[in-house]
Amino acid sequence: MILAISVFDCELEPLRHEIVAFEDGEILDRTFVRGVIGRNEIVAVSGIFGKVEASFITQKFLDIYNIDCVILLSGAGAIEEGLEIGDVVAGDEYAEYDRILGSDAEKEIVKGCPRLINILKNDYPELKVGKIISGDAIVDSSEKKIKLKKRYDALALDMDSAVVAKVAKCNGVAFLSLKVILDLSDENTKDDFNRYYDDLSKIPAEMFAKFLSRHFLKGEC
Repeated sequence: MILAISVFDCELEPLRHEIVAFEDGEILDRTFVRGVIGRNEIVAVSGIFGKVEASFITQKFLDIYNIDCVILLSGAGAIEEGLEIGDVVAGDEYAEYDRILGSDAEKEIVKGCPRLINILKNDYPELKVGKIISGDAIVDSSEKKIKLKKRYDALALDMDSAVVAKVAKCNGVAFLSLKVILDLSDENTKDDFNRYYDDLSKIPAEMFAKFLSRHFLKGEC
């Protein structure tokens, strides 16, 4: 079974629309739906704001359902030069850039799911693949963006991918973050997010819903 999660409800609308549902309800004040797309069983839930909520919501659904793969579908900010607003990125590695306590952050890299990424790339050759870093802050400074790029050599950043990747790893399930670039992590971050969110935020769920209709992922996650 696939667990599909997002920050806001609207980000999952294209996926929910394609699900042939046989269960819906509410868990931890988040509405969810379970059903199938093609031959794939899936449960979809929204409402993860920041690293703490992302981790406990993911763990709760892993405890209840027999999940093989977790997919995070949402937005991100660009770190890599050349990325443009509207590009879609997939994480092959994940790290928390704002982790202070514990071992050196560069050693806390969680790997993604290369088999799933390769299949996605066959369907969507325009997909950008690289490291996604996560923290509980909005990066709206070119100076900070440059520092993060230098330290992590990351493709993009968000508030949730790295911790969901860790939760998935600890539970022995595969993880993939599929994100659309909504801003360039600079001084225009807030304006860009507000300008492009409505038009672009559903793209990852649209892509993944079409992908599931064409592929059976059992054994690939």
